[in-house]
Amino acid sequence: MYMKQSDLLKGLGKDFLKQVMEVAEKQRHSKGHLLFKEGDRADHLYILLKGRVKITIGETSHKVYSVDHPGEVFGWSCLVGRERYSGSAECRESTTLLRIGIEKLEALFEKNQRSEAIFFRHLAYGLGARLIQSYRMISDKADLSLSYGTGQVQESTVTVS
Repeated sequence: MYMKQSDLLKGLGKDFLKQVMEVAEKQRHSKGHLLFKEGDRADHLYILLKGRVKITIGETSHKVYSVDHPGEVFGWSCLVGRERYSGSAECRESTTLLRIGIEKLEALFEKNQRSEAIFFRHLAYGLGARLIQSYRMISDKADLSLSYGTGQVQESTVTVS
């Protein structure tokens, strides 16, 4: 059904996808509904089916990402060992999504390690793509270069003679 649209779930067997659908909860929310806020306990993964969700960080609620394609995944903090969400998620219009509890998903992974490996390979690819997008946004705003060892952003010192 909707699960096939998610890049995160590509290549997973039909039986495993059926089990995921059995533990997923389909939800509908109206515009303005807050799904979770920064600092809330990260215990669910979300897959957008229809609508649009704004992800923000910080006290000023700076928009950092817009989830607007069916099959897009968000709320993945719970999958990478974070106990708390690092941002807030708000529905920007009438939205339908799947909500999957991390404990139920981890129980499925315990039974099927091959599916777990495929799932996390896809997650790493998606997070890598978002990181590259962030690097591009930063480099477009200022003459900056990244310090790959420390994770700090430093100014470039390019001189032309």
